Amino acid sequence: MSFFNFHHSELLWGLLIIPLLIIIYFVVNYFAHKKLLKFGNLNLVKTLMPDRSKFRPVIKFVLLIFAIGFMIFTLADKPEIRDDNTDKNGVEIIIALDISNSMMANDIPAGRLEAAKMTINKLVDRLDKENNIGLIVFAGEAFVQLPITQNFVTAKMFLKSISPELISTQGTAIGEAINLATRSFTPKNENNKVLIIITDGEDHQQDAIEMAKLAAEKEIIVHTIGMGLPKGGPIPVIINGKKDYKRNSNNEIVVTKLNQKMLVDIANAGKGKYFTYSSINGLFEEIAKLDKTNLAENMEEEADIIIESSDEKFYFQERFLWFAGIALFFLLLEFVIIERKNRLFKNFNIFKLKI
Repeated sequence: MSFFNFHHSELLWGLLIIPLLIIIYFVVNYFAHKKLLKFGNLNLVKTLMPDRSKFRPVIKFVLLIFAIGFMIFTLADKPEIRDDNTDKNGVEIIIALDISNSMMANDIPAGRLEAAKMTINKLVDRLDKENNIGLIVFAGEAFVQLPITQNFVTAKMFLKSISPELISTQGTAIGEAINLATRSFTPKNENNKVLIIITDGEDHQQDAIEMAKLAAEKEIIVHTIGMGLPKGGPIPVIINGKKDYKRNSNNEIVVTKLNQKMLVDIANAGKGKYFTYSSINGLFEEIAKLDKTNLAENMEEEADIIIESSDEKFYFQERFLWFAGIALFFLLLEFVIIERKNRLFKNFNIFKLKI
């Protein structure tokens, strides 16, 4: 694995905030300097402010910038520590959850999205812990919420934070979710891969069936779980602090319906099966039928550090800890350096500057 192969590389765009912060810092200091000049001669002002340091605020800002940068690296890297028995045999399962606005409809008890979360919780609780699991969320676009992991507790924890606000681009791009999932399975694992799509079936890009066929060609079985009812229901929204329902351009209430036919066609194209949200027992039977593969070997390929004991191996992704540790170091250093000169530490100058 390449040192610079970040699992969430899209988060590296966050580094663009650094030059923005630098610009803001210089602008703020420029206007602060202009205000200071209004008090009179600069040398006179300095004598009136003997404890004011010229360089300490700059040093603190530089340390903070470094801390922010390494925090972004931390988030972009794969933040997981994984352990496993060397004889672990199972299948890789990725769950793709629709979080588009239509999933907020309440045509089924608890609402579509909450019912979908409960369905995933049931899946996680009942799936054989020998399997590995991952989580993708999608609306108008898709992204990996949780990479393939054996930690089912972490999967349930990530599930709690899911809401439509996670993705600003609305719509239902089922095809994009399938495409992302095919690239998110362990490359070495050439079979025993399952994709479970949980959605109401409102596909706005019309490429889901083709993507499911391509997934099947890569030995990925695609199952679908339908959320909602064929008769549908309105989508609740809050407008000016008041509860209302989503309306079209004619001010008519929009009714979103379960597209069961679409989900059946996707499952057929992906050589899987369609299930309703209230009856997923057959899904466990389908997964149990699959031949198991040694997932520990795949984990060993991806790990940076392997620690062996008599009957177990522990696999660590170490870069996450490096970045987090460096970020913490810079934050602590920034915290202990005060902006004003301090008599107790006047002889303590780690940067050898006249501060």
